Amino acid sequence: QSGKLVMADYDQDPKLAYENTLALAGILLNSYAEYDRAEGLYRLAMGRNPGQWDAYYEMAATLQAKGQPQQALEMLEQYRHQYGEVEELKKAEDILHRALNRNADAGAPAQP
Repeated sequence: QSGKLVMADYDQDPKLAYENTLALAGILLNSYAEYDRAEGLYRLAMGRNPGQWDAYYEMAATLQAKGQPQQALEMLEQYRHQYGEVEELKKAEDILHRALNRNADAGAPAQP
């Protein structure tokens, strides 16, 4: 609720509203494992400030925590195509690729 109220005051102080929304979403994600609620706030922030990379970074972490690393990777790739390369997001993509490779290796049949 707090995140939605903060975003409602976006026009009064966009930078503060954006940063506070990310902070509240981070608390939901990291302290309470409320992935869906955190995702909703990150999506609000991304909608208000679509070129700002940090909401995408946090959203990728949220999707990975939800067991959706492929969706997270696709979102980051879409960001890169639309807004350009960001070093922090490149690192996040590398982490997601490794997670997907581990998942693929875990599901692969044992080799003789």
